[in-house]
Order: sequence, then structure tokens, then C-alpha cells
Amino acid sequence: MMPPRLHWEKNGSGAARGCRNFACVAFGTGIGSCLVLNGQPLEGVHHRAGEIGYWDYGGPSGCWEQRNSAQALMEAARVRTGISSLDGIEFFRRLAAGDPVCRSLFEDWAAQVGRVFANMALLLDMERIVVGGGISAQGEALTAPLQISMDACLPPDFRCGCRVVPARTGNHAALLGAASLLMR
Repeated sequence: MMPPRLHWEKNGSGAARGCRNFACVAFGTGIGSCLVLNGQPLEGVHHRAGEIGYWDYGGPSGCWEQRNSAQALMEAARVRTGISSLDGIEFFRRLAAGDPVCRSLFEDWAAQVGRVFANMALLLDMERIVVGGGISAQGEALTAPLQISMDACLPPDFRCGCRVVPARTGNHAALLGAASLLMR
């Protein structure tokens, strides 16, 4: 059975509607993901295909989600700004207002995420990467820099083949997908 998040993104009013090859990547305390190739969810032999959070796994030195989850971005922002109560809403408010610390952190984060997205696009030849999780509430303010960063890491002939888009229902895709599966 298709996982609820994928069901919603592919068959509901989600951002991957009509796509046969896409990834959903959710940024939160970690980085969750799932892949659809040729219209089918990719599960893998051990049902762990698409575990992008463990990309660049280095054993005790950690993995990609420890460096690039939304939580990791906020922790770095709290350290660099000295504001222990800084949350995602305040971070993005400061970013929009031109805070140089938040801008620098976000640019570094977007460059790292874009590089991983470029590798995914090269490896899997996808139509879309749907960005979910609470951070996706930023919409195009989030996905436009990710698209630019991804394209900068791709050979010229591969640019614009894969679009980075926000999940239309933000952090609620899995819940809506589960509900829509129950209502069938």
C-alpha cells in the first residue's frame, strides 16, 4: 500500500499530482523522505528505500539529517544569534527582514540541501522534489533558493528537468493522505 504522504501528494491535491517520478522530502527534527518511480512507491528489499536522512552516513560522525534538518538549522541559528528561544517562525521573519546571520545560515543550508537534491535528480531523473514538514510553510521563499542551489550543482543539460516545490498542505500531507485512504 502507498504510504499516506505519497498517496496525498500523488493522488490528492498534492504538489506531485500527475507525476510518475518524484520524491517527498520532509524537514523537521530529522529528514524523512519517500520516492515514487514509474508511478510506484519505491520500498526496497528492507522497506527503507529513500531514507535520505541517512545520506552521507559517516557512522559516529553522523548523517545528513543531523546537519541539515530544520531542527539542526534552528539549533545553529540559536547558537549564532545568541537567542535561545529562536524558533522557525522567528528565524524566517528575521531572514525576510535581512538579518545577516540568518541569511548566512540559510544560504549555507540551502546550498547543502540543493547539492543533495541535485544528486537525487541526477540519480533518479525525477520530475519533482516536494518539500514538506513545518518548514514548507515558507512556500516559494524556501523552495526558490533550493531550486537555484540544486540547479547550480547540475550539469547544464540537466537543469530545469526537476522542479523543487512546497507540499501544498505543508506539514499535513501524511494526515490528509491517511484520511483519504480511509475514506476510499
